[in-house]
Amino acid sequence: MREINVVGGRISPDQLGRTMMHEHLVVGLPGWELDVAHPGPTFRDALAVCVDRISELKDAGVRSFVDPCPTDLGRDAKLAGEVAARTGMQIVLATGLFCELHAGGAYWRAKVAAAAAAGQDAAPYIAELFVKEIEEGIGDSGVRAGIIKVATDVGQVTPYERAIFKAAAIASQATGVPITTHTQQGELGLEQQAILTGHGVPACQLVIGHSDGSPDHHYHLGVIDGGSYLGFDRWGYQTGRYGRPDEDKIASLMQIVRARDARQVVVACDHVCCYRGSAWPPVDSVKDDESYNILHFVRNIAPRLKAAGLSQADLDLLTIENPRRYFSASAPGAQENANEGAAAEA
Repeated sequence: MREINVVGGRISPDQLGRTMMHEHLVVGLPGWELDVAHPGPTFRDALAVCVDRISELKDAGVRSFVDPCPTDLGRDAKLAGEVAARTGMQIVLATGLFCELHAGGAYWRAKVAAAAAAGQDAAPYIAELFVKEIEEGIGDSGVRAGIIKVATDVGQVTPYERAIFKAAAIASQATGVPITTHTQQGELGLEQQAILTGHGVPACQLVIGHSDGSPDHHYHLGVIDGGSYLGFDRWGYQTGRYGRPDEDKIASLMQIVRARDARQVVVACDHVCCYRGSAWPPVDSVKDDESYNILHFVRNIAPRLKAAGLSQADLDLLTIENPRRYFSASAPGAQENANEGAAAEA
């Protein structure tokens, strides 16, 4: 069985335990370091906040989480190393680049544009970065990335984003590391899936993120029938541009389970412990709400899903079996004992 790069070493998928598939220690839009009027927390302050929140998550029974912050969105591997050492949480960090509108640093946009003008392909060049961070480590931190993150905004996949997706596909096939995506408001997931599988990535190595942002049941089933995992990973984002009421997300998830089962959904809250600079404006409408909390799924959503008819075996699929199968590169529909992971966890 393949191993997973986590902060501090490598583990087998069987060692993941209960896993939140999309949470963040720190996030910062490119240029945050120039906002000297609002620099955000110091390293020490950020460490204290992150240790406190991750300790709570671990005490609630979560053994692992994926922090899919890409290279251009404020990722801090050294901070992650300290948090992992102090809490014992198994943290999977990402390599990758974010969508063009919200990140896509000028350096990488220039590389893609220059390659296109010369009739060349920038993807192999970008893939070198991803592979290096997976195989050798992120900077001088000694931490190796264990997942690749790519993203789109709304409307269409831009040429820049297509280059990044192709680079992710190259790196994934070279290293065996899976890919997780960001969709805006649950749009373009099918396009993401088509691009990545078209470049040779097995569908079972893809999580199409923030799919809970869409109410479209046929969209959800399209991703599932294409062989990938749906990320229902923004529990608590209930208002504003990126929000959708949790009760509606629960209804969507239950509709998926009735139509198929729970084998191709993973969960999280997309909580950010600390922001570099000032908080990202889209989060302002939800960050002070009690539902914007890293424990929101464990404490509040899981019981509501049970009340809606989800079994404990289904919850174990969402939080134990599906992450394990995803990192194992096993087909999501493989017939396995749904209680196997729960037994291992116990």
